[in-house]
Amino acid sequence: MITITTDRKYNFTKAETGLFSWDHFDGTNGGILLHKPSGKQIYQMRWIGADGYATEPVDDETRQSASEFWAELRRLREQKPPVDPADYYNDDPEPRHCQSGYCRKCHSYCYGDCEAN
Repeated sequence: MITITTDRKYNFTKAETGLFSWDHFDGTNGGILLHKPSGKQIYQMRWIGADGYATEPVDDETRQSASEFWAELRRLREQKPPVDPADYYNDDPEPRHCQSGYCRKCHSYCYGDCEAN
């Protein structure tokens, strides 16, 4: 397992290691890796030339490293933030007062301002 540094813990758009750098907004929806030692980009396991077209395939060592990076990146992107059940479940069927919506006190739609009168 390799260690990837991201810009945020969840829903990140940038990730990097000592060998590769990845950005979701690279023009291909995150399909390009930047190989830091060579300064070249990799798309579908092929080097991208200066003209923007794919050239020769990457060597086996770089391919293996890139595959490990993609696997770890996929695992990190599938993580979801922890869910606190208290935020979604309430034992009281009545809505809280001052919550936007139908008010059980004034029997109207208010924003909690019915007690101000």
